[in-house]
Amino acid sequence: MTCPVCATPTVPAARFCWSCGTALEVTAGPDPEAERRFVTVLFGDLSDFTSWAEDLDPERVGVVIDRVLATLTAAVAEFGGHVDKLTGDGLMAVFGAPTAHEDDAERAVRAAARMQSAVRRVVEEESGGGRRLGLRVGLNTGEVLAGVQAGVSYTVIGDTVNTASRLSDAAGVGAVYAGHDTALATMAVGSWRALAPLQLKGKRAPVTAYELVGLRPASASRLGLGDEAPMIGRDAELALLVGRAMEVAECGRPRTVLVAGDAGVGKTRVAQELSRVVGERPDTRVLWGRCAPYGESRDLSPIAEMVRTACGIGEADDAATARERVDRTVARMEHPAYVGPVPWALGERLRVLLGIEPAPGGGPRETATPGSPAAGDQLRSAVAALFTALAQDGPLLLVLDDLHWATPVLLDGMLDVLGRVAGPVLLLGVGRPDMLEVGGPDWWQGLPDVELLALLPLEQGSTERLLRAYLGAPDDELDEAVRTALLSRAQGNPFFLAELVHLLVDRGALVRDGQRWVLQGELPDGLLPAGVQAVLAARIDGLDGAAKGVLRDASVLGLRADLDALVAVGRASGHGDPGVVRIAVSTLVERRLLEADGDDGSLRFGHTLVRDVAYAGLAKAERARRHAAAAQFAAGTQALRTELTRSGQADAAAASQGERAVRLATEMGLAPSD
Repeated sequence: MTCPVCATPTVPAARFCWSCGTALEVTAGPDPEAERRFVTVLFGDLSDFTSWAEDLDPERVGVVIDRVLATLTAAVAEFGGHVDKLTGDGLMAVFGAPTAHEDDAERAVRAAARMQSAVRRVVEEESGGGRRLGLRVGLNTGEVLAGVQAGVSYTVIGDTVNTASRLSDAAGVGAVYAGHDTALATMAVGSWRALAPLQLKGKRAPVTAYELVGLRPASASRLGLGDEAPMIGRDAELALLVGRAMEVAECGRPRTVLVAGDAGVGKTRVAQELSRVVGERPDTRVLWGRCAPYGESRDLSPIAEMVRTACGIGEADDAATARERVDRTVARMEHPAYVGPVPWALGERLRVLLGIEPAPGGGPRETATPGSPAAGDQLRSAVAALFTALAQDGPLLLVLDDLHWATPVLLDGMLDVLGRVAGPVLLLGVGRPDMLEVGGPDWWQGLPDVELLALLPLEQGSTERLLRAYLGAPDDELDEAVRTALLSRAQGNPFFLAELVHLLVDRGALVRDGQRWVLQGELPDGLLPAGVQAVLAARIDGLDGAAKGVLRDASVLGLRADLDALVAVGRASGHGDPGVVRIAVSTLVERRLLEADGDDGSLRFGHTLVRDVAYAGLAKAERARRHAAAAQFAAGTQALRTELTRSGQADAAAASQGERAVRLATEMGLAPSD
């Protein structure tokens, strides 16, 4: 549910929007069930607040604190977090609850950096009776229990929260401290300085921590999920793309290829390899733009990134250098060798696009996005003229990455720009299958000479070759148990495979024994690397309540289930109406989370790890309740027994489910009958 006024995601059971204060319609019913979630918790706290405020009038203190808190909450909202509570002179925010995103750790880090810069601006305008105010921020990533506490408000609890708070206490003024898992999850976008282990209040052992030094722009190109992998098993797809690039160079007309695939299958990796191959031609230029899932300039940043690269502007260049390089690029376009009209004030329009100077009339540069009314034809014609001029020097490859995060405004602008471009220009759009819907049904058919390319999971042989490449293991150095365990869990997804390997090596569960890689014991049930959990939890959170509940019911049953079993377990979870279950199953199959398993109505999970993430989200008390219902159903029918035996869960379905219910209930201090 979102706020009807500001569209901010609302908190379960909330009476008011936490962002704008609009009263929300609260439907009668029980509080949402508690969930186990993997989140990043942020604590921001003003330092020296007592000293600063002691000689000031209370009203003056209130005005300043209101400004600071408004600044902090705005940063949380911008990056999709949830303000858990205000602490008087600071706040606690959560990224990953009540809604998960695959990049919650990055969002939290960017919000922390935004808070520091914004608070510094406020502090420069304010003075008090004591020392100057400053902000300390602590971040920590890990598992929490999320739900409505004491029937009052939605919150998260657990050691992850406590550690984030203590890291905030330890941070210096103006600093951002983070725990190990937060820093590890954001190494690709942030620069971190390792600190000496911190002895935090209430923690038995010293805590590994890092200080944030800097961040890359959200729109900057980067390795995608699974893109650190060697190029294996994609020869056919790469050959097709190289062929299309050669055809564009020969015919001299624009063309589009959209590469669609699930998270982690290596879409960006294929695009990078194409860029490398065609970029080896001296007359070919490659420009990248990445769509970001948040930020004020989402409509603008991918095209601006392409223009910035075309003009030779680096991330560290100041405004004067950037302006000079834009002017130099425009001067080349005005050379007599260039065929085509040069738009009036082209340099000014490009400088506005890049944020080097304000938009005409003093408006913010965000109003100059390619599809916005404020920009009109001027900015679109400027970008099209630049791309056309570049294509006169040789073939041009435009890569638009993470297209599933594109805004309708960006898509409208890109359609217009590409409709104006002339010459050998290949647009390579890269994204997940839902990118085909972000601009409305069939929006992509307006792209020039468009073609779809589906990137599927790797075949078993290619996945094994990839595993051996990760480990540097020839044929005789990979234990059969390692091969079987990892290939069955990854199911052809390079990102999932890489995350599993990294986690097992880090934990000492996958080790070299002489010349061979071997597992130390069996692969633990429910082993979930943080990156995999984040990606799949975000997909699950995109479901409506009924579909999400039925998916979790199915996770209790194992890798396979049928409608009767789902209805039986659903009676314990509140999703047992047969009609509701059928509709939910249809949704889950459409979303590729479940799939048909034969012609008898049986179902199976689309990926083993989807089942694991769905199950991991259940609180132990909820698991016990569902397992008890499954045991009761199995005692009266052979159907569930058959399904569980097929999936390797147990020979005796009722006994297995009952044992799990009793064990979980005992762990939680509940009577088994509860």
